[in-house]
Amino acid sequence: MTFGLQSDYKVNTIIWDTQRNKLKKRRIMAGKVKIFRKSLVLYLIKLYLCKVEIFVRKH
Repeated sequence: MTFGLQSDYKVNTIIWDTQRNKLKKRRIMAGKVKIFRKSLVLYLIKLYLCKVEIFVRKH
C-alpha cells in the first residue's frame, strides 16, 4: 500500500513538473504571440493608411 502511494506520488510529481514546464513555455509563447500580433496590426494599419492616402491623392 505505502509503496503504491509512493510510486503514485512520484508519477504525480513528474506529471506536475512537465505540466508546469508546458505552462511556462505556453506563457512565453503567448507573450511572443502578443508582441507579434501587435506589430502585425500596426503594420496592417500603416499599409491601410498608405493605400487610403494614395487613393485620396488619385481622386
